[in-house]
Amino acid sequence: MSSSWFFKTRQMSEAGKEFLLTQALATHMRSPRDRELVRESMAEEKPLEDIFSFFGAFYLYHYQGVRLLDITDQGEMTIEEQQALSVKEREMLELEIRQLLGNKQREELDVSKLVSEFFVSAIDDFSDSLQEHSKVVEPLINLLEKFLQKIPGEYSLNAVIDFLLEVTGWGEKWREEIYMKASGLKESSLSLRDELLRNHEEEVIESTLVKRAQDMLSINLQSIDENNWKDMLATQTKHTVAEAIIENRLNTRISLNGFRSGHKIRISLLEAFEAEIEMPTNLDSFEAQMAELASNLLVDSFAENPDEIFDALSVLTEMRTDEISEELASGGIRTGHNLMEGLSIKAPDEEEDSELNLSREELEEISRSLRRLEKIEETLEKPVKGMLRARGLRSSEIDKVSVETLTKNPSELIAIESQVIAELKKKLRLPTPEEISQLLELRAEYEDKNLDQIGSTAARMGQKLQYGETVEKLKYDLVWHSVISVLKNLARVIEIYIRSKHDLVRIKAILKSIYEESELELQFLREEILMDLASDRLLETKRVHPDLDASIIRSWYHARLQGIDLNTAISEVEKSPSPVFKDIIEKPLKTADLKIDNYAIAFDLMQRFLTKQRQEKVEREALMIEAKKREERLLESKKDDLDVMNYVSTKAYTAFRAIGRVGKRGLEWNSNDDTKLANLLSFYIRRNRGRTICSSCGEEVSEEYCPQHGSANIRNSNDIDNLSNFVRQAVSDIKEGLIGPKSESMTWDEARSLVKREISKLKQRGKITGKTDVNNLLPGEINYIVGPAIAEIIGQYFNDSLKYAARSADIA
Repeated sequence: MSSSWFFKTRQMSEAGKEFLLTQALATHMRSPRDRELVRESMAEEKPLEDIFSFFGAFYLYHYQGVRLLDITDQGEMTIEEQQALSVKEREMLELEIRQLLGNKQREELDVSKLVSEFFVSAIDDFSDSLQEHSKVVEPLINLLEKFLQKIPGEYSLNAVIDFLLEVTGWGEKWREEIYMKASGLKESSLSLRDELLRNHEEEVIESTLVKRAQDMLSINLQSIDENNWKDMLATQTKHTVAEAIIENRLNTRISLNGFRSGHKIRISLLEAFEAEIEMPTNLDSFEAQMAELASNLLVDSFAENPDEIFDALSVLTEMRTDEISEELASGGIRTGHNLMEGLSIKAPDEEEDSELNLSREELEEISRSLRRLEKIEETLEKPVKGMLRARGLRSSEIDKVSVETLTKNPSELIAIESQVIAELKKKLRLPTPEEISQLLELRAEYEDKNLDQIGSTAARMGQKLQYGETVEKLKYDLVWHSVISVLKNLARVIEIYIRSKHDLVRIKAILKSIYEESELELQFLREEILMDLASDRLLETKRVHPDLDASIIRSWYHARLQGIDLNTAISEVEKSPSPVFKDIIEKPLKTADLKIDNYAIAFDLMQRFLTKQRQEKVEREALMIEAKKREERLLESKKDDLDVMNYVSTKAYTAFRAIGRVGKRGLEWNSNDDTKLANLLSFYIRRNRGRTICSSCGEEVSEEYCPQHGSANIRNSNDIDNLSNFVRQAVSDIKEGLIGPKSESMTWDEARSLVKREISKLKQRGKITGKTDVNNLLPGEINYIVGPAIAEIIGQYFNDSLKYAARSADIA
């Protein structure tokens, strides 16, 4: 199977643009990569309609990110459990697609066949009078009514819509129009309301075609509910349809016979589809079987008149004839006869030349060998001998050297022969003398068998080989273009999932504006926009899927808004109290007697959605608050573990050991160190206020008893005590860094005296007043007055010690 398209539409040529879902689905089903991904899931053969539904679910799950289950609700899961959940979710999605699709896949096959039968009948009846429209319109209307009556009454309204879209050519025309618009520049500067409620036709092209056709045919909601499509076409509408058939289909640029033959082939292919729709199969065997059938149908139809085969291909692929000719020309096929020759090629192992009785491989090997010998001779006679003559060598001697000379051993060569062969070796790689002898014997053997015939036969065989490769791609293309033509209803089911996904993204923007708006009236107005959206989507779903009742549509839309599966949604909306009756009665909303465009249904759905969103918002905010509290508690715990004195001891330990190597430059205490130490001092005081200490030695005690001074002087520490302890520890750490562990620590009394003396200086300078409670300083007094002053004292002591260390190291 060829993995790439040969007859490519614009979408197939433009990577990433999957607006036309019928083509996108066929491309993914055809892709070897996707088949490998689903091989385990599709290990057993399935009916063709189940395979289509499976790939629909596969596309939604893996390429559109549609999910039915919230994995966050499942708790911690292993990789195996996540994979099992993924398989389960995809299976649920597949069942939903089948439930929504119903029997429309088979209906679509039947209707597609009716379309081709209609065109065959129209060509048979009106081919001689198509130039006179007025004579054809009424008979064509009669033929149209006859074929509409062939559509069974139990079929969906979509069956009639699809039939009319195909026979009029509106479907093809509108698809191209929407695709062109979707591929161009997008509108900008739209309000939230306009962006939310505008059509977004590019998201749901097949659904849009149905709505446009209903508008064109004046089909309203009542007609859809009553399904009275048998009598829905007014006389004027029938004339419009007939005119469109003549203009868009019957007055084609291709021959009517090719047009008719294409539809006859299409009927046969669709009949084969019908036979496979319920039979277990797999994609590999299905496409191989259908490709062989397509090839045989083309051969049987155009064996006598190959010139019209391109017209038939135009019908089967829905591409222009010039596009088809251009693609086939790239594969070597330029005429209908070339194509028929490619279609008629036998299997390679059976192909033999009738005149020479040689297999293709043997013929190609002989042709390659003879061409190699000819190339050696040409190089010898022209470039090599010509260059040697130009150098002044005698022509008579040079001419004695020929290709037979190459059969000699190097030791047997004379001077001129060696010189010629040496130059020849510079031009190309020469075979061994034995190989040259074999080539000459081969040429002698086939000299009497017309070498021109061998060359032309080899060329013809190569050409046939190229034809075969091109035709192989063409046959598979015909299969998948035929599949594309019967995937419209599946695409419409997939489109409503894609539409809901995009809607949810747009709804989030409205929700954000609702939450941020403080005025209640504006919140209600913006909620009304969401009600309008729900009303539009419910009505759109009913128009595109007329066979679905209000209950199923409502449940499906609820499932998409809530992010749950359809069966769960059905249970919720049918059993849980409806917001419509809030504060009045606890009762679900019954939809049995309601039209789908009833405002109550939209209100019920959107209020359920908004209620859930508000609950989730409250939960998210609660989680954020709890996370912030945890972060604050973690920060406090880190602060509790912080050793504020570590800064001084580390700096002292580092500086006094490095001074002997680098000198004191860069090691001095500076203003940045004052700031850091003042901040640490402030934190130290706040954390140690009220701790139990001995007032005689300043040590912290735990059981109101000091091992040295007993229990007489036990009290709670004040700010002077904590300042003294901080100074004592800092000075002691500096001494230890300078002298070592045997240094004598600063005493408690010395530290208290230093602190009190500094506070007195601050009072004298007017930094603090006599009313200041020095035992319980205010935060500003600690941060901006006392703390920096104490830090400056410690910094001065550090720098004096550094100078002493420098003198000791003899670097002062």
